[in-house]
Amino acid sequence: MTTKQYNSAKPFWSGAAPANVVGDDDIARLRSYDFYEDAYHNRPETFQVTLRGDDDEEQVPIYLPAAKKIIEATNRFLAVDFDFVVDPNSGDSAAQETMRLAVTNLFKREQLHAKFANNRRYGLIRGDAIFHITADDSKPEGQRISIHEVDPRNYFVIPDAFDANRIAGVYLVDIVQDPRAKDDKTKQVSRVQKYLRTQDTLGGFTGEILSSLELFEIGKWDERTLKPSDIKKVSTLRPPTALDPRITSIPVYHWRNNTIPGFTFGNSQVSGIESLINGINQSITDQDLTLVMQGLGMYWTNAAPPQDENGNDTDWQIGPRAVIEVGDQQTFGRVTGVSTVAPYLDHIKYLDAQAQEGTGVPDIAVGKVDVAVAESGISLQLQLAPILAANAEKELEILGKTDQMLYDLTHMWYPAYEGLDFPEVQVSTVIGDAMPQNREAAINEILGLVSNLPPLITIAQAQAKLAKWGYEFNLGDDTKVIQEAEALAAQQDTYGNRYAQELEDGAAE
Repeated sequence: MTTKQYNSAKPFWSGAAPANVVGDDDIARLRSYDFYEDAYHNRPETFQVTLRGDDDEEQVPIYLPAAKKIIEATNRFLAVDFDFVVDPNSGDSAAQETMRLAVTNLFKREQLHAKFANNRRYGLIRGDAIFHITADDSKPEGQRISIHEVDPRNYFVIPDAFDANRIAGVYLVDIVQDPRAKDDKTKQVSRVQKYLRTQDTLGGFTGEILSSLELFEIGKWDERTLKPSDIKKVSTLRPPTALDPRITSIPVYHWRNNTIPGFTFGNSQVSGIESLINGINQSITDQDLTLVMQGLGMYWTNAAPPQDENGNDTDWQIGPRAVIEVGDQQTFGRVTGVSTVAPYLDHIKYLDAQAQEGTGVPDIAVGKVDVAVAESGISLQLQLAPILAANAEKELEILGKTDQMLYDLTHMWYPAYEGLDFPEVQVSTVIGDAMPQNREAAINEILGLVSNLPPLITIAQAQAKLAKWGYEFNLGDDTKVIQEAEALAAQQDTYGNRYAQELEDGAAE
């Protein structure tokens, strides 16, 4: 079933299938990951562009970064300003502050903002992104928990035999040097980290998570697909061991891009437009070849080739200030062909527009901005609506997984490894507004609200709003500004009343 998910990428697979996996679904997924990453990085071997009718080895294909443009535009508006917030209505203030400090330190120590940004980008490229929690109780308290990015090529799920919508466990598989051959660095084995939920006879989870770490021969580890006789274990680094009983969730958190009902894995952001990207690259290469031929020209003659002083045939010398000499009744002329590349450019623009529209990326998202549109809130919102709406759906999956990870961290891993327990305090991940804001207009709006007579918001409220735009306020500013504002208001009110009274007196006369 998964194999069909990658049909649009299949024509562009290159190289051999990965040696470490044997299931058709996993092979299709991993080969598609390779292709989509190659497309994003614009590697020449990704799309096999043909040099039509040209044997010149110096002429090279041209590859435009169409995939990268779509990925970066989408990434720019996806889950921006990722952070966390502690629920102020949960637990007491001391517990809230303890949790806030613990999570802040974890984010800094593990560089979680950078890891999230990387996972977000490559989640769009590949279609899947994964975090993995581990702990080392030999480290000092406060430094025991770690959060890792996981390449989805190394992630394999163990389906639940009782429920197709559940996962019974996961494998995290990579390739390392064979410890039996320390002097031969070419000898490698599969290192398999396995997490498995324990189940009762009716298929219900008991809440216990077993973890093991073993080495196998390359491609001989997959218990889901291979016969028992084909499994070739090298050694056991850690036998199946139960995690701390307070940890009841598998510590691997996988989110999908462009989720498809019934499918375990996601889809790349450029899935379905691979042929359009290939067409763009072919068209720009054809255009480049046309420019070359129109610049240097293609020529014909019925004359024999020129000869050197030894009477051997040589090549025609065609270039600036060159003179071609032919005999009687012989002709040398230029082939008339395409006189303009405008059709190529129109075709490329059309393909590029279709690729952008197919992925919900408007021109304004890639930097093609009309000033009038940018300054008009309604026009800007309408232009960005397709990408913002599509990203809002992706964010449901992303925030769902990161919320689950933060919950497990604060309610399972912290009590088990860091000696911190705050069962009543709740924490969740948050993101900012992806809609670009007009800073000048927003600040003027705040100033207008506070300078209105009477003021529509307090000085403190204005300061809180201005702080979001980078302004800092010291303690005591509230009192000082309020006093100055009251004095100014009183002065303005005096003059205002006097002016109004004079107008009334003049009208009476």
